[in-house]
Amino acid sequence: MKIFLDNADIEQISHFRSLGIIDGVTTNPTMLRSIGSKDLDRHLCEIANLVDELHVEALGDTVEQIVSAARGNYGLGGSIVSKIPIGEDGLAAVQILRNEGIATNLHLVFSVNQAILAAKAGAEYICPLIGRLNDSGAEGFEILGEIVTVLRAEEDFTTMVMASSIRSPEDVRRASLVGVDAITIPSEVLSKCLIHPLTTQGVEIFKRDSKRR
Repeated sequence: MKIFLDNADIEQISHFRSLGIIDGVTTNPTMLRSIGSKDLDRHLCEIANLVDELHVEALGDTVEQIVSAARGNYGLGGSIVSKIPIGEDGLAAVQILRNEGIATNLHLVFSVNQAILAAKAGAEYICPLIGRLNDSGAEGFEILGEIVTVLRAEEDFTTMVMASSIRSPEDVRRASLVGVDAITIPSEVLSKCLIHPLTTQGVEIFKRDSKRR
C-alpha cells in the first residue's frame, strides 16, 4: 500500500521523507495558500523534487481548461499526477491526457458508480473521500470496501484506489483493512500512527532498567 502525505509544507514533507514512510504527496490550492505560498508553481516544483509522486489539482470549467491545467502541472515535473473532479468534463479530459502520457487522479468520488466510470475511463487513481462521506451520514468505509471489491473483480481495471479525507489513525487502520492501493494522510494523523501507549511505556521501562546497577 502506498502512503501519501496530505500536506504542502516543505519542512514537514522533508521530515516524513527522511523516515522512509511516504511514497508521495497530495496537496491542493487551499493548503498552498494556507502556508503563505505566493509562487505556487515554484512551490510545487520544490515538492516534486522531494518525492516520487505529487498529486495536485487540475481545475477548469471546460474540458480544454482542465487539460490545459494538467499539462501545466506535468510541465512542472513528470512525477506530477493531476487531480480532476469526477464528471463528464473530467472523464473527457482523462481521455486526452492518457494519450499524452499524463497521469490522472479522478477525485471527489463518493459512490461505487462514480468509481466504476472513473476506472472505465482509465484514470490512474480514484480518490474516495471517506471523512466527507461519514460527515454526510453515509457509511464511508462500507462504500470504500464496495469500491475496492468491484474494481478488483474486473481484470481490465487498473485504476488504483486512494483513500482520502482521513481524520484519525483509526481511519488509517480501517482503510488498510479494506485493501486500498494507497492512502493519503495528514501529517498530524501520520504522526499519531507512530504512537502506542504500550510502546511509550516499554521505552520508559527499558530506560529505567538500563540505569540500574
